[in-house]
Amino acid sequence: LIEPQRMRSTLFTPLLVVVFVATCAALVSDITAGIGNTADDDAIDSEEARRLAANAFSLSLLDSKLKVLREKIRKASEVDRGRIYREIQARLIPLEGRLCEESEFECGHRNGECIFELFVCDGRKDCSNGYDEDEAVCSIEPALAGRTYSGNIHWTSCDRRDDHPVNITILGYRIRKYSSSIIWLKGLIEASYKKDGKQESTSHTAIGHYKFARRQIVLLGEGIGKENAAYCNFDKGDNKRTKCDLVKVSSLDHCATMHLELLE
Repeated sequence: LIEPQRMRSTLFTPLLVVVFVATCAALVSDITAGIGNTADDDAIDSEEARRLAANAFSLSLLDSKLKVLREKIRKASEVDRGRIYREIQARLIPLEGRLCEESEFECGHRNGECIFELFVCDGRKDCSNGYDEDEAVCSIEPALAGRTYSGNIHWTSCDRRDDHPVNITILGYRIRKYSSSIIWLKGLIEASYKKDGKQESTSHTAIGHYKFARRQIVLLGEGIGKENAAYCNFDKGDNKRTKCDLVKVSSLDHCATMHLELLE
């Protein structure tokens, strides 16, 4: 016979093993389920992250477009309508003709009052309305040192060349007390063109003046350019564009026309 104490011990030990195994199995099941849930959560988080990233990129593009639009609106508000009006008027004036003589200045738009051109911007108001000393009339902007006007030249005589680039740069200026109606200039004229199939470049200095009354720059070539002179006319209200006529100094025969614009 088995003693009661040994029998209880023998029955209890297998029972503990069964309970232990069942507990371990439950723990493994919970851990596995937890891992599965974590994987699912990671998948959901990853998908949301992709959507958020896509939305952020779209918002960034929209913000960039809004910045561009705001800048365009800002620039539109800064448009100088008065300047546009003056430029249009400047193009119409030559078509209407002059009421004053060639050496005279008109005191306003077709008002019939004329003064000698050397009285313009001399510090004294000679026009009855003071127009000859107007700030816009006496602006030295077209003749400022460092300004370069660039464009093309079209030859009509004097030399056989295809249209080619040309630059006129103002190197310096001086206003003398005894002739304040004129600005004395030093300039540089540069050109690049093809001759006999080869690319040629020329560069020479020039001296001359800017006359307020005519809004005209006159440059007489020096060195290799001494045979020619350039007459550059600015329309009223437009200090950035000019049309220049290149002529022979000896005969004033017209050689070429240049259409130039300020390099900025």
